[in-house]
Amino acid sequence: MRGNEEKYQIEAEKLEILSRGRGGILRGCLDGMSYKETIDYYRRINKCTCGGTPKVDEIEIMGDSEITISCQSCGRKLVFTMYDFDKENHLNWRENCLKKWNEGFTDKEYKQIKDEEWERKRLHEEDLTWLPAYPNNMPCNGEEGIYCLIFRNTEYGKIYGCKWTIEYQRKEIQPMTISWDSPIEAYILHKKVYIGIEGPLHYPEPNNKGGNGVYGDDITLNFGDVSDYGDFVRAYKTLEEAKQGALDRCGIQGLNRETMIKI
Repeated sequence: MRGNEEKYQIEAEKLEILSRGRGGILRGCLDGMSYKETIDYYRRINKCTCGGTPKVDEIEIMGDSEITISCQSCGRKLVFTMYDFDKENHLNWRENCLKKWNEGFTDKEYKQIKDEEWERKRLHEEDLTWLPAYPNNMPCNGEEGIYCLIFRNTEYGKIYGCKWTIEYQRKEIQPMTISWDSPIEAYILHKKVYIGIEGPLHYPEPNNKGGNGVYGDDITLNFGDVSDYGDFVRAYKTLEEAKQGALDRCGIQGLNRETMIKI
């Protein structure tokens, strides 16, 4: 077995394959693949449409990976990230890149297809419903901002949710002192993600009596969670900019018109 490994390594290191990551630069061995698997992958890559020999470059930065197949003669190339998988054909990003290369695509042509697909699927302003956000979901506490909930199904049959909250940052009357009628000087966008939701896809209606929701889990949307705005995203000067900031980021969360659950 040891002899076979050395034989594959010697053969793989002759191929035009470079992998750059936390382990440094490796020739002939893609991250997470053996030398034999890397050889098999490279052999399935067709010559370029110009007849040139392909080369493979892979890089891993901060946990994200990117692979490039390019021609050593004409410079044609395809660049895929680990997020460019083909769900319909069950292809991961490496296999998807290989498939598109063999079909003759250039990086520019593939990006144009992806841009057209994104434009067709992306969410618009009317797809997000914004509601008033009250501390502890009690209107008597004053409106602290607005929020919207948006959901999609996952490949595992669970429901994925994202809450966008725009918190009003009011001007201080004096240090550490604000009033509910103070002018708003900034709109703070927050994001909270829910994974594996099993309960109702909404919060209880606002009321001034408080509530007895379940605390401390992420499987339902409950009263006690309403005041948890999640992670800070960015501060904006206007409400319109903050809303657009949430809308622009929905695609990163896999939220679009094809995946969105209507409630």
